[in-house]
Formats: sequence, structure tokens, C-alpha cells
Amino acid sequence: MSNAQSYADKYEKIVEYYQRYYVNAVGIVERKIRSYVERGYTREEAIEMLYTSIFGKFEYGYSRGASSMYNYSVAPNYAGKPSFLTILSYSYNAFTLNPLLAVPVLIRDSISYFQSAYIFFVLVLLINSLASLGSSNISDNLSLLLSLIEHLSYMFYVVLALVVVIMSAVEAFYWSSMISATLRVSGGAWLTSKGVIHGLGRVMDLFKALVIANSVKIGVPAAIILTSVLGAIRSMLGGSIATIFILIAVIGLMGIAYIASSFFLTFVPHTVYVEGYGPTKAIRESIRMVVRSFSDVLVYYLFWIVVQSIAATTAYMLGLLNVSISNLIAFIISVIVTPIMDLSLTEVYLLNTNRSISMWVKRRNLLGLISKYIGAGIIELKSFLFRLENYPFILLSLFAFILSSIHGYFLGIDYLRPFRDLIVRPGRINPIMYQSPFSLALEIFFNNWKIGLISTVSGVGTPILPALITYVNGWLLGLVSSKLTLYELLVVIGPHGVIELPSLIIALAAGFKLGFYYLFRRKLFPEELKRCIKVGIGLAPLFLLAAVIEATVTPALIKYLLGWS
Repeated sequence: MSNAQSYADKYEKIVEYYQRYYVNAVGIVERKIRSYVERGYTREEAIEMLYTSIFGKFEYGYSRGASSMYNYSVAPNYAGKPSFLTILSYSYNAFTLNPLLAVPVLIRDSISYFQSAYIFFVLVLLINSLASLGSSNISDNLSLLLSLIEHLSYMFYVVLALVVVIMSAVEAFYWSSMISATLRVSGGAWLTSKGVIHGLGRVMDLFKALVIANSVKIGVPAAIILTSVLGAIRSMLGGSIATIFILIAVIGLMGIAYIASSFFLTFVPHTVYVEGYGPTKAIRESIRMVVRSFSDVLVYYLFWIVVQSIAATTAYMLGLLNVSISNLIAFIISVIVTPIMDLSLTEVYLLNTNRSISMWVKRRNLLGLISKYIGAGIIELKSFLFRLENYPFILLSLFAFILSSIHGYFLGIDYLRPFRDLIVRPGRINPIMYQSPFSLALEIFFNNWKIGLISTVSGVGTPILPALITYVNGWLLGLVSSKLTLYELLVVIGPHGVIELPSLIIALAAGFKLGFYYLFRRKLFPEELKRCIKVGIGLAPLFLLAAVIEATVTPALIKYLLGWS
């Protein structure tokens, strides 16, 4: 192949890569080449440098020939189109080589923390109110409670609308970053932190379409069910229970409607992000694309059902043996399985819109990859702690945690006292502590480490989320401490808390710093995101040590020093 032909091929690949992100790809490429030429390079050198900046000097250690990587450019009736399961196997390879694909999941979970916190506090207030009534009064005042629910029915519709909006925001952040990452990986390029957050500029476009889509698949069915429930309550107040059977039928029909609409609206985020469609056209196009790739989308959902079923069965069977690994399974599904599945789904969409994808044949050992990143994370954690520029964020995190703990303490001795007395019972060891120490340590570790990882990326978009995570965790500590003496608190929380709490504060400090960079130092944000993720990973050994102490040392001290049973 001549040099001229080689440069022409590289130019075409560069243009094809930018077509995934821009409508005027040729104009973007020419502008970048011109910027190199203005600095004294020839056009050929500019093409070579631009190609290397995208795809790497050595093509990632393997050629793109038929023996090592397959390129599918699929026509509508192309017989060689790979199945979803084939794509899935190569997506696993891509994940092991591009572990930053897990970042969109962490961003999603950090934003959904707002929704979880909202539901948590609503439940706390509800339980607190019921606990303050006393068990003897709850049955006596059932009619009064039902009447109150009916009179406040409009509030349920407001809450439902708020849930739809929050869910849409969470999905918009997730899919904008996930599709952006997939477009880079499916183009055969290494995924960088900049490649992940590139799509965040499209969040509002996705949000508008997803609000409509979620209103169709969740809002409308839920509103019909809510109306039926309120109707059943009125019938119960009137002494009739006939509408209960109608309510059951309505719930069944709306469940079917939810499943069907979720299935056919699968590609709404993709049609908005990749094609640039508006909400209405995106919904129509999603339906058309799902019909076109019906078998692949069906396999996608069936595979999810199988994964969730295996996970639930495994957790249940081990639970019968007093071994709990539910948090471990949830962590694996969230951080590993989800990005691989959604990478595959997005590539199904690309193939069925006549686009090409690159199938990654080589892979890394997953355990070796985890070990490598934990080592790199420990180094980054040390650097984070010794850089003076991070101390304002550490102090901010510590100060916010102390304030929220004080607030939780005073709520515990006053307004939320019934709830506190219900969940905190001095003299009794939590039954969870009687599990196998090994499984208990794993449960605690993966729960706390997940919160730590979420905290480090919670500053994406706004510093409000790290503040919320700080408040919830500090508030809970304060609420619990309001029921215990200082000596009891030191025994119950001290042994593992001296490691766990500083680790959480460091993770939250990284989140605050990330939020600051997002608002005020946007150009440095991608690099800071990568550093903060490494900090979260580097905290794993500390969270593991704290979990082992909490599962072994703390119960023994509670038993022998406090005499609890």
C-alpha cells in the first residue's frame, strides 16, 4: 500500500470516528488538521498525529485485520450480522481493556442517591409517625388513616411526578455518558475519562425525551393504579370490598403495559444521542428500531432476567446456610455486568442503523486488572492526602459531617425519638452480627466501598450530591449516638469507625473537589475525574480492614465489655 493510500485510509477512519459525535465531521477534522499545519507540520504529519491521538500508535497492541479484530458494517439484510450473545462476549473483552466503562454506572448511582435519600426520609417520617401512635392505636384509627390518605390524594400524584422527573434525570446522566463511552470503544479507541464525560453536554436533550418516555411507561400506568387504589379506599370506607378484585385486574394490566412500553422505548436515549432526534421522533424511531432488532433486544432482557434470577437464587440458598453475599452480587452486577450489557445493547443499535463497530478480541485477566487498579489507587490516595490543595475539601467534608451528626443527634432526642427507639436498642446485638464473620465482612465491605466509590464521583454535575451523602451518613451516626452513652458509642462504633469514617470523609472530600472542578475548572475536570476514581479505588483496603474489624472485633467487644446479647 502506498503512503498516499495509507494516509487516505487513516483520514477516512478519522472522519468515521468523528461522525459518531458530530454532524459536520469533515469540517471538524479539517479544522484540527489546519491547526497542526499552522504549527509547521505537513498535512500528512497532521493526519498521522491526529490518527495517533485517537487510535494510539500501536493500534492497542493488535492489528485490525480479520485475524484479530472483526469490523462489521452491516446492511439491513446482511447475513453476517453478529448476534447479541456474540457481541456480548466481545463486550466483555472491551470492558477488561477499558474499565472506565464502569464510570457511567457510578455516576448513575451517585445521582440516584438523591432519590434513595428522598424515599428514605419519607419512610423515616412515616415510621416515626406510626411509632408515635402506639400499636394499640393503629388498628383503632385505621379508618381515620384511610380518610387522611384520601384527602391527601393529590400529594401522591405530585410525588409520582417527582419520581418520574428524578428517574429521567438519572437515566439522562447515565445514558449520555454510557453512549459517549460506547461510541469511542466501538470505534476501536481507548476509553479515557474525557471520552466518558464528553456526552454530558447532551444530558438536557436526553432528559426531555426520557421525561416523556418515562411518563408513558411509568407515569401513566402508575397514575391509573393510584387512582384505582384511591377508589378502593373509598369503597372500603363505604363498607364495600368488591373493587379490590377490579384493583387486582388493573394492576395486572398496567404491569403488562409497563413491560411492553419499556421494551419498545429501549432505544429512546440512543436515538436522541446518536441521531439528534427530538422527544417525539425519538420515541417513534425507538419503536421502529426495536422492531428491526427484536430478537436482540428480547435476548438482552431475557439475559437480564436470567442473571437476576441466578443472583437471587444464589443469595437465597447461601442465606439458608447463614452466609450472605447479596452486596457482593449487587456490586458485581452493578459495576461489571451492567456496563457490559449496555455496551452490547448500544452496539446492537449501531449495527442496526448501518454503522460499523470494532470487536475487541484480546482481553485482560479481570482479577489482575482489579489488583492493578487497586495498586494505582493506593498511590493516588497517598498523593491526594499529601497535596495541600486538597485540605480545604477534606476540612469541608469533615465539618459538614460533624454538623449533620449534631443535627441527627438533636432530632434523635426530640422529634425522631420514636423512630430512634425502634431501630436502636441498647443491650441487644444486631442479629446480622450472628452471620458468618467472613460473609458479614464481605457484605459490609462491598456496601461501604460502593458508597465510597459513589461519593468520589458524586461531584459530577454539582457539589450538592456529595453534600447530601455527607448529611445522610452523618445524620444516621448522630441519630444512633443519641441513644447511646459515650462509652457504649466508643465500643459499638469506635473499633471500626476509626478507619471507616476517615475513609468516607476522604471519599466525600474527593467528591466535593470534583464538584468544584466541574463548576470552576471545567478544562481540568476529566483529569480530576480520573484521579478521584483512583482515590475511591485506593480506599478499598481501608474499607476492607474496617469491615473485618466490624465483623469480628466489634461484636466481641460489645459482648464482653457491654454485656449485650
